[in-house]
Amino acid sequence: MANFWFKRFREAKELPYVMDKATAWKASILAAVSSFNGLGFGVQLVPATEDKSPLVKFVLANGPAKEPFPGGVAETGPKFKPEKMHGQAAVHLDSRNVIDFAVIFLPGKVQKITKEQKEMIIVHEIIHACGMDEHDSEGIMYDVFRDSGTGVIELVSPAGTKGMPPIRVGATTTSIMEKLWPAAKKTDP
Repeated sequence: MANFWFKRFREAKELPYVMDKATAWKASILAAVSSFNGLGFGVQLVPATEDKSPLVKFVLANGPAKEPFPGGVAETGPKFKPEKMHGQAAVHLDSRNVIDFAVIFLPGKVQKITKEQKEMIIVHEIIHACGMDEHDSEGIMYDVFRDSGTGVIELVSPAGTKGMPPIRVGATTTSIMEKLWPAAKKTDP
């Protein structure tokens, strides 16, 4: 089930982020944010500023972890494996089941991982943080990835499928993200 962000944030179409607890992955976070913003969804991640408080926080986790945020605590759960090529997005739902904050936990002990693989993990988790709980049968929102050169590919993929990057977005992901974050309608002049 997908969850909407708080109306004011959906209308702004921006989610300010911080990465001060994931500086070891800074270059990959910046690349992933740029890649995500280029996918054409109706939301952009932007750096938090004095005027824009963070709504998304990136955290490097070296095991099961908890991270405080305004109004609560996000956590990975006890089965988080920091040595695996997989992250976890934890969203905070208010009393109306509306998202008002998200923490993206990144694997702090994963070995032999490329910058492209990090970028793909982060984009996957950003999409979860945007409200998509589901996984897709293809593309960036597939549940489990494996190495493909310096990038990743779905654990089970059709013959001839190329690894990511570049990012492939499945039909389910596109449909859900369009519902969660409608893009501005283009009008004829």
